[in-house]
Amino acid sequence: MLAKMKNDCDILIIDDNDEMIELLLVYFSIKKKKAYGLTWSNDYIKDICDYNPHVILLDVIMPRINGFQLCTKIKESEQTRGIKVFLITALPRTDVRPAVEKAGADGYILKPFSLSDLDFVIEYCNNCGQEK
Repeated sequence: MLAKMKNDCDILIIDDNDEMIELLLVYFSIKKKKAYGLTWSNDYIKDICDYNPHVILLDVIMPRINGFQLCTKIKESEQTRGIKVFLITALPRTDVRPAVEKAGADGYILKPFSLSDLDFVIEYCNNCGQEK
């Protein structure tokens, strides 16, 4: 686990790549969004509940559990199903679309991406207010 503090946040980044998490944390910080990174967990659902995010950015290719599997668990859990989940992947678009739908993700972002491609996440958080 990368972040130590747990409380309400705008964005939770789940990725096994520390450098990707750090890049996104800096970007969201500049945009005045409260974001945390999680590199791994023994209990993702519990940790997600602890962070209480508006949005989860979830890497697809991770050890232990892939993003599609984790997204399915997030969307099946009564505690977390209302959280928007966007998958981040380098897989070809034709491979991603059916898997995104099956996992119940709210969308996906293809790598490589520009940081400005994440502006919709910031806009979503701005429109959330305190509602989750």
